Amino acid sequence: MAEPTPTTTTVPTPASEPSIPFSLTSHETALATPPPPSARPSLDRLRALYDKAYPKWPPHINLVYPFVRPEQLDEAVGRISAALQNEPGEGVKIALDSVGVFERAKRENTIYLTASDDKPLGELRGRVIRALGGEEGKGQRKYQMHLTMGQSEDAAAAPHKFLVEKVGRVPRVEWNAGEMAVLVRERGHGVEGGSVMRGERGE
Repeated sequence: MAEPTPTTTTVPTPASEPSIPFSLTSHETALATPPPPSARPSLDRLRALYDKAYPKWPPHINLVYPFVRPEQLDEAVGRISAALQNEPGEGVKIALDSVGVFERAKRENTIYLTASDDKPLGELRGRVIRALGGEEGKGQRKYQMHLTMGQSEDAAAAPHKFLVEKVGRVPRVEWNAGEMAVLVRERGHGVEGGSVMRGERGE
């Protein structure tokens, strides 16, 4: 009988695929990009009034959620950092200039800020998922970039329309996504910031 071919585990680069893909199914963690501190006051003035999650975590855009299991975070962060270390420039540019709504018949609606051009962030998401051995869109819901601003009960009611109008008046928020934050959910305490990944060029 021939001896089995030995296998080795290597840190992937943008040109290589990880040997064992991660299962992106954990609702206990998320990979997100936060806006800069200078932009948070204009966002939090509304979030403090309308977003139930305001006391639990700061404004952020989920890049990958669900993400990896908590015990896999260190390895996942290492793979992502290795894959993005040669990214050019100062990171992907994000410009929140549009309002969107997730309408739900049996739950509260979610009002959010988004970008009219979300392609750059979507491409970054794809690179991250590939670094983890996954395939964009496979076994996942369609990605919608969003930064939650608040919730409403009835999309046809005046309070909902009023909130959508107020969110639409938030000044355009722009930044380069030069860092990503790992968010870890703690039972009964919402989501807290975890480690922050910074590449040599600010990925």
